[in-house]
Amino acid sequence: MFKERLHTLKDAQYCLWYFHKHISDKAQLIGSFGKGFETSKKDIDIFLPGVNPTLELKEKIVSLIDAKSVETTDWGGWFFYDSAFGNIDVFFNIDN
Repeated sequence: MFKERLHTLKDAQYCLWYFHKHISDKAQLIGSFGKGFETSKKDIDIFLPGVNPTLELKEKIVSLIDAKSVETTDWGGWFFYDSAFGNIDVFFNIDN
């Protein structure tokens, strides 16, 4: 189910802008792009501080980014597969 795709910093920045516009202006890039990397073969990591992960929000994001599927992660976030931006990993807590 995991479709590998090269994600660029430009992809990540556009995805972040989209999350700012439609989900939360507090959205942040984390992971490899948050550390300044130019590419990622796995995904784009987005942190949504202070956002409540509801079923309605999950459905809204699936629709907005046109994800083919989504699953809940072990760390309480969501992984969106094969969206308009590629694979997106959304985090609601980054304490660990």
